[in-house]
Amino acid sequence: MRDRQADAWFREDGRAFAATFTREADVVTFNGDHLRTREGIATGMQYYFDTYIDHTRLHTLDEHVRFAGPDRAVIVRTGCQLVPPSTTCRPDSLSRNTNVMVRQHGRWLQDSFQNTRVVALPPTT
Repeated sequence: MRDRQADAWFREDGRAFAATFTREADVVTFNGDHLRTREGIATGMQYYFDTYIDHTRLHTLDEHVRFAGPDRAVIVRTGCQLVPPSTTCRPDSLSRNTNVMVRQHGRWLQDSFQNTRVVALPPTT
């Protein structure tokens, strides 16, 4: 699932990105936007790809998986967006996300995803 999501991100394909989620999933983005349902995630992510995210790659620094049952897991992951040709994360691009995963029809999908900046934005004056 993580590789499918990273590939969809790199191709800037909102629909393929959303396909890694359940039909009724929730996503809270890096900016705090709340996208609801697979269709809402596809539309919202395509807007971000078309407007703000340009030719970046997702990079995972660490990942911790905890199983809450045979068909449910919680993943806490730290990573960033890499702007090629960079191979290291900039401090302002670091984020930590929490994923609630469910297995449906033998396939793991995200049911809830919340992404948070590691380094807070500076206060506005």
